[in-house]
Amino acid sequence: GRMVISMLRRGAGEDSVRGVIAGEDSYTAYSLILAPRGLDRAILQNPGANDMFSADDIDWDALKGCGLLHFGHPSTMKRIYENDGEGLLRILRGAKERGMLTSLDLCAVDPGSDAGKCRWGRVMERVLPYTDFFVPSIDEAREIFMPGEAGSGDVMEDAAVIAGRARSLGARNILIKCGARGMYYENADAGFFRRAEDTLGTRRGSLSSWADARGQRDAVAVKKEVSGLGAGDTSIAAYLAALLRGFPFERAVTLAVTEGALCVTEASATGGLRPFEEV
Repeated sequence: GRMVISMLRRGAGEDSVRGVIAGEDSYTAYSLILAPRGLDRAILQNPGANDMFSADDIDWDALKGCGLLHFGHPSTMKRIYENDGEGLLRILRGAKERGMLTSLDLCAVDPGSDAGKCRWGRVMERVLPYTDFFVPSIDEAREIFMPGEAGSGDVMEDAAVIAGRARSLGARNILIKCGARGMYYENADAGFFRRAEDTLGTRRGSLSSWADARGQRDAVAVKKEVSGLGAGDTSIAAYLAALLRGFPFERAVTLAVTEGALCVTEASATGGLRPFEEV
């Protein structure tokens, strides 16, 4: 933990380590990612200190003035997903009570792990009413929203079914990452985005094109795909960065699939990252 803090401080400054705690009785989480040519990647993870992180570790005073709280990969944090997602519920509800927008991303769940024993359908019932932007991948979402169902055979048709079910549970806006097929989306109404403009401090009307948007965006073609590692996370980063800047919706989704395309052309998770303005 101390080594990670030192690396962050050197690379990103003192503000980057304000919320980082080095525990004496835990070690830093790590993952081994196997990405053989022509096959999907496999991730071997040791959660380490991630399993110790809880809702009580959030310093809400340090987040004053934040417009949006993004939470990713709850299935890698035991105290977040246990008890039907009580920790995740406390965090998202706490953010909403403090006037923030919220976004939630998922990751694959190993059925043989402790997280695999969690009732993820029940977790979604509890947390999606406090989720403004729900941004899972199609495979992760199928496991939760279409368990045991064969599906239609078409990725985008399945994504539309999942989006409907997620919105019925309370999620306002859905963006589902569908790999080489691109992205599927369904957005909230104009009233939501007028309130979002006030929360984010963007120009009045800047998010009007987001309202009621529904459809799909094709992926950006690349000459050679090397690895999908990190493509989902970096594309969502571009999407949310565009939202925070008040970009039109079509431009935000275009930036998301563009960053995803940049990512898959590199072997590492961060090799395809570019400064936002360059993207």
